[in-house]
Amino acid sequence: MPNWVAAAQTTLNGDEPIIAPGLQCETPFTCPFFVHCNPDALKNKAQLAYPPEDLPQHNGLAAQLREDGYDDLRQVPNGGVLFALPALLAMGLLKYTERFFKLPKGYYGLDSLFLLLAFMAFTRLQSIEKLRYCAPGEWGKLLGLDRIPEARTLRNKVQLLTDDNQAKGWSAEMCSYRMELAPEQAKDRLLVQAENNSAEIKNLDEIESKAKTVYGKTPQAATIIPNYENLY
Repeated sequence: MPNWVAAAQTTLNGDEPIIAPGLQCETPFTCPFFVHCNPDALKNKAQLAYPPEDLPQHNGLAAQLREDGYDDLRQVPNGGVLFALPALLAMGLLKYTERFFKLPKGYYGLDSLFLLLAFMAFTRLQSIEKLRYCAPGEWGKLLGLDRIPEARTLRNKVQLLTDDNQAKGWSAEMCSYRMELAPEQAKDRLLVQAENNSAEIKNLDEIESKAKTVYGKTPQAATIIPNYENLY
């Protein structure tokens, strides 16, 4: 372990390695720092650039990104999740949060926490613990903050949000809201679920029928003691 730490410190103290961009930059996935290592890529392929203004309903976010030195959305690690922001808002992600949830006064509000959890899902971070291995400053840019909460802080916040069954009420309200947005789709989905539930009930009936019999393929009535007094 000491050797690994020493090697890592040597790497950090030295200059950036001179390695030409190549297939290793896109395999097995595209490196988020490709533009940093190859800034001419944007100049040579201007038609492929994604300026911050391409974000739908970006408001002041585009100006903030440019002020921070980002001229192309591909320069922002995990910046692609911002394209889903209008859809999240349209689906009512933040519509009922203040009605059902309360947090003590602090730096991180309800909107920031809910958006962070949604962005984690989009980037396939399946647990809060995995945030320990993410750059808090880079993730903070996605929320318009200087950094995201550390894993322990976020875990405590989520615990507060799940106390007293607020989440159940919020979930029920969200379901009603989404069904109002697309009533026909909601109707079709409910019909499908009803059919599936009917099939499950039938299976349960069969299991219950079998449970009334004992060993063997041919059903046999289980012995029933008519009077417990006979046991004494």
